[in-house]
Amino acid sequence: MKLVNILLKVYNYIPLFILNSVAFLFYMIPEKYRYGSVFWRQYSGLISQRNLTERQREMYEVNLLRKKLSDAYENIPFYNNSFNIVGVTPAEFNSVLDLSKFPVIDKDIVRSNCDKMIRRGLLKDELDYVTTSGTTGQALGVYQDKSILMREWAYVNYIWKRTGYSPDSSRLIMRGKVFREKKLKGQCWQWDALKRELSIDVFAMKNDNLELYCKKIEKYKPQYIHGYASAIIVLCHYIEKRNLNHKFLGVLAVSESVTTEQRGYIEKVLKARVFSFYGHTERLVMAAECENSTEYHIEPSYGFVELIDSKGNQIWEPGIRGEIVATGFLNTAMPLIRYKTGDIAEWSETAECACGRTHRRLKSIEGRWKDVLIGKSGTKFSLAAINMHTRVYDNVLKYQFCQEKMGETSLKIVPAQKYKNIDSEKIIEQIYEKTGNELNVKIDIVEDIPLGANGKFCMINQKLKIDKCWEEIF
Repeated sequence: MKLVNILLKVYNYIPLFILNSVAFLFYMIPEKYRYGSVFWRQYSGLISQRNLTERQREMYEVNLLRKKLSDAYENIPFYNNSFNIVGVTPAEFNSVLDLSKFPVIDKDIVRSNCDKMIRRGLLKDELDYVTTSGTTGQALGVYQDKSILMREWAYVNYIWKRTGYSPDSSRLIMRGKVFREKKLKGQCWQWDALKRELSIDVFAMKNDNLELYCKKIEKYKPQYIHGYASAIIVLCHYIEKRNLNHKFLGVLAVSESVTTEQRGYIEKVLKARVFSFYGHTERLVMAAECENSTEYHIEPSYGFVELIDSKGNQIWEPGIRGEIVATGFLNTAMPLIRYKTGDIAEWSETAECACGRTHRRLKSIEGRWKDVLIGKSGTKFSLAAINMHTRVYDNVLKYQFCQEKMGETSLKIVPAQKYKNIDSEKIIEQIYEKTGNELNVKIDIVEDIPLGANGKFCMINQKLKIDKCWEEIF
């Protein structure tokens, strides 16, 4: 049994202080043995794909899609039935345009047909079960191959390599995951020398704890920050306020959309590049920012991305927003084909990238279709539409739009020490300029805005029933 598999089995049963005391032995083992053959095969394969020509990449994607469609049709009851209902077979697939002949699926369909979507002959006990809450509050469960965790970790390390990250780099973890010392002892921080991770509790980012966090940062000196932009912003405000000088090589933002203001502020305070990538629990897409821009390169061997409009038509032209529909290649146990993610994106407008990769690129990814405000006439304003490209939020620690009535929104603001009434006036003025007086805005000054149960921060708390209306955004 590979060393990494042994560690995964026993990790949670060994006291942390013992792991920390012997972790140096782990790092004396050569890398190719340390992380296992599954990791290194995937990692090496990704490096070899970097120099594919555009034609080679296109043929590669078509072959992967053809294999996925054929395998699903032959071995998974749900797809055999759903393809037959619409009268299509994998034999009719010859190009990515032919994907439009095959039915799309969504969370409700997966939730209702879970057992029929598992490969024949596999037992659930042989698989990993993961859940995602999404934006509806109703969990979605997906079964996955057990090898998928290490394969995904190879992808993550590969894309982070663009920032100088290596599998042995250390990280400050700022996510909603409940780490061991919090669960067992109620402690708000944890150093794990085996993983080289300093974890801090994003639900407890008060001044006293922030001071403690900064002391631990100075002690353990993590090289990268890995976490939610909303939590990193809070830490940055504290660092700036105390005039601290923590050194980081990069900021690895995940799970939340990063606004222009957030990116600029974090990079100003930490003097390190914010690097974002797009993925999700269903593990269908891996798309990461380029080292030369903020556009997202889609990893072709991980999954295939389509953009569709409100009528289900494919979008291939740049500058037109559509919903991300994805087909994953990693999960053979319960594959998801043409799965509607609910996320909005648009294709890059530039023909070639300065980095030389031919991977297809997304210019932007705006997050969920429900992350909108609704104007008086029914106009939808996405986060991108109300994004400010000025310094109007400089004196704001945190903010959140909350809408309960069409054409009206409250803007909750956690003020910084320098916040004045004039700041409120400037914010309202610029929102009116953006929305054309479609929204009446009321600012509420609050002490804090709570995080969601998963530790993520929602910038728009939309309480109106806008299901099935996302197409009006486009």
